[in-house]
Amino acid sequence: MDIDVKLRGLLHNVAKEQNLHNYDLKVTPISSEGASFTSFLYTATISSANNADLNLFIKVASMGAKIREDVTLNIYNIEHFVYSDLKKSYRELEESHQLPKTFRFNFPEYYGANTILLEETLVLENLTVKGFVGHDRFKSIDWQYASTTITELAKFHALSIAYQRNYPDKFRHFTEAYTSDWINENSVATIWKTAFETSIAVVRDENKAKVKRFLDKIDLAAIKKLYKPLRCKVLAHTDFRPSNLMHRTRDDGSLEVVVVDFQTLQVGCPVLDLLYLIFTGTDKEFRDRYYQRVVDHYYTQLSEAMKRLSLNPKEIYTREDFDFELNEKLPFGLVIAAFTLLLVTLEPENAPQVDKDMDLSSFAVRKTGALFPERMNGVVDDYVKWGVLID
Repeated sequence: MDIDVKLRGLLHNVAKEQNLHNYDLKVTPISSEGASFTSFLYTATISSANNADLNLFIKVASMGAKIREDVTLNIYNIEHFVYSDLKKSYRELEESHQLPKTFRFNFPEYYGANTILLEETLVLENLTVKGFVGHDRFKSIDWQYASTTITELAKFHALSIAYQRNYPDKFRHFTEAYTSDWINENSVATIWKTAFETSIAVVRDENKAKVKRFLDKIDLAAIKKLYKPLRCKVLAHTDFRPSNLMHRTRDDGSLEVVVVDFQTLQVGCPVLDLLYLIFTGTDKEFRDRYYQRVVDHYYTQLSEAMKRLSLNPKEIYTREDFDFELNEKLPFGLVIAAFTLLLVTLEPENAPQVDKDMDLSSFAVRKTGALFPERMNGVVDDYVKWGVLID
């Protein structure tokens, strides 16, 4: 009831700002089917005579006081910053360089927020009404989806580089206000350690010792190091997986992708988002066929996006820099597979219960989904082949 009253109050303000009077409001709670662990989700329709319906998607904070004792990153304020501030700056950069629509980054429309602690709510357009759908997280992405998504990611990273150079004070403010030491000892003890143990248990016997030796070295310091930028610094999404993307098929058969859920935006390497997509969104069959093509496509698209923003890749982020970072950060993919892939492949009925009383230990998954052993062993096989996991 408390959520309902406050949500309707916020939506009343949205209706007023959109000049919708004497309106009818319908609010419907929806399920993320195990894909969202931080928010209660709703759709809403505001209907007013002689006006088109306003179709909205709403995220209401589900993280209560218990979990916030351990998680210091204010994910809701970060996302509000992205839609209210960063989006505006990125649009100014695109307009100043006269970029056609096809080369612009595709943000969803934003209608406002409540940023009061423990009541955080964000109101966005309901993309499903326009035909956008989420990807089935139990299936690997294909080349069309991967290439389209990576092109969008390259635009996002290029804008971030331009943002640093054109708005240095704003970039510094984000770094100081929103980037924090959010990975703490408790996180490692209750989540990462349990996830690693659960992942090791499904690895085939011939590789189990290799994986255990590798993951035993991933402590707090190692995790922090993996997230730190090297030669190129961008505002990275850091949760760049198909569950945080929406797509639709155009009439000509091409795909359109919209990136959502910017709650964990942080300063980091460009390759972090690329590796995140690869190792949470693809299976071994896809990587055997397309891994190098994915890597090459990303750098080509990033270079082109940078040039459109009057940035010189040969001075800012060479292919040599990119290859160096990819090699240095490659272990990140295995760590993410052992942690995030565990959640991605978990059936909805076994997903952590999202409620105000949840704490960090709720994410310590000990039961795997049916798909996880196959996907995890595929990742392990790749890392053995690449020489990261050795006897």
